[in-house]
Amino acid sequence: MGQGENKNQKLESLYKNVGKQTKPTACLWRGRDMTVDLILTRLDSVKSKGNHSWMACCPAHEDKTPSLAITKVNDGRILMKCFAGCEVTNILAAINLSVTDLFPDRGLGNYRGFQQLERDYQAKAESKKQAQETGDQTYLDICDGARGRGEKLTNQELEKERQIYLRIRHAGA
Repeated sequence: MGQGENKNQKLESLYKNVGKQTKPTACLWRGRDMTVDLILTRLDSVKSKGNHSWMACCPAHEDKTPSLAITKVNDGRILMKCFAGCEVTNILAAINLSVTDLFPDRGLGNYRGFQQLERDYQAKAESKKQAQETGDQTYLDICDGARGRGEKLTNQELEKERQIYLRIRHAGA
């Protein structure tokens, strides 16, 4: 058995009972919270990007180059961002963890805060999407008006119009 496998087994055995406790214990492994190490051991191609920050291949999609950023912030939370657009819940499900594992010192109470943040994020994304759709429709109306007046659109304007139509078609599929 290799040293990496031994480390994984130790981490798994240490963490196995944490979910059964009312408050997880703070367990350190070489200066980092055990939960960060647990997450990192379940990911491929992990590379340190500085103090409390890593990049890894995202387990929620086919990933050959690291697109998942993992950061541990000062208050103990663990932040994850897949630059390919995977949802955090899907990333965690792929490595058999849950959102509560990102809040090691606060447990389920902070998960409710995460749920509110997620709702706020979804509302902001929906608002941004509506603004994009409104802007797209305005641009298409301007193009139609220019054509109605017999004006010729530039290549740049035609390309932007094409991109809008493609985006609309993709959203409807």
